[in-house]
Amino acid sequence: MKKIGVLILSVVILIGAGLFIYNTFFQTSSVVSNKTAEAKENDVRTLTIINNTGEIINEIRIMIDKGTEVVEPIKNPDEKSISVEIPQEYEEHTKFKIIVIDRYKNEYEINKTIKKPKGRFEIEITEENLTKKGSFLGNLFN
Repeated sequence: MKKIGVLILSVVILIGAGLFIYNTFFQTSSVVSNKTAEAKENDVRTLTIINNTGEIINEIRIMIDKGTEVVEPIKNPDEKSISVEIPQEYEEHTKFKIIVIDRYKNEYEINKTIKKPKGRFEIEITEENLTKKGSFLGNLFN
């Protein structure tokens, strides 16, 4: 019985270590700190999304053209503003659509034209950008 416990513990430790190594070294994230965005302002294109909706944000999506996602959707950003580095393969694109979804499933959308291929660009999301109301029950119980 003791051997089975040691075996299970060993497997759990190995899986945990593997996930840690994968997340640390192999998973790329386009989210950068605001300080990093300022420092790399002349090297890359960064969108700084500022949440002025008064709500907690659950997801941010950044798209070009007909809905092509530029980066993976950003889940549960904790900050009031978040900077996202746009990959260089999208350098020639100028029209961006930013969709922000709050905890009540309200969607805020803003379309932004950015002609410069490099720089830091602030995008403020407010109540005026509300395009889709979330569910009534979600608003009622949250």
